[in-house]
Amino acid sequence: MSHVKVLIVDANPTLRRGMVKLLTRSPQIDPVADAPTVEAALTSVAPHAPDVIVVDRDLLGLHPEAAATRFRDRWQGVSLVVTLSLGKCSPPRGTLPVGIAARVPKQYLVPQLEKAILRCAQSEKPGETAEEATSETPSPTGLLTPDGPPAGVTSD
Repeated sequence: MSHVKVLIVDANPTLRRGMVKLLTRSPQIDPVADAPTVEAALTSVAPHAPDVIVVDRDLLGLHPEAAATRFRDRWQGVSLVVTLSLGKCSPPRGTLPVGIAARVPKQYLVPQLEKAILRCAQSEKPGETAEEATSETPSPTGLLTPDGPPAGVTSD
């Protein structure tokens, strides 16, 4: 497999630098660019043509499908991996929004982000849904599981 080109989109500059550093350790992944917003990603990194975009769920707004479509319109066949903040609810497994290939809770970026990116890159069809990286690793803290937070924890 050739290098998987990854674009990282997150408002937190420290987290973006950390993800770049983390992904640089993988011989199969090449973080080609990072951006603080969806708009900046769409306008300033066009020459990099990523294979996978890692984007903070909070930056996708109320309609993640629309943002996914904008990325796919810009870069044909790109896959999206969405990162989720601690305590944020996400759709139950198997109901990812259209265009989102995988999701990874931010507290599990180290063990799961590389795996999710490589699964997306190995998908048979561009943009198809990859099996979620969160499905194999149980939550050690019980704060967030692949099916959402425990009872009593609410979403936005």
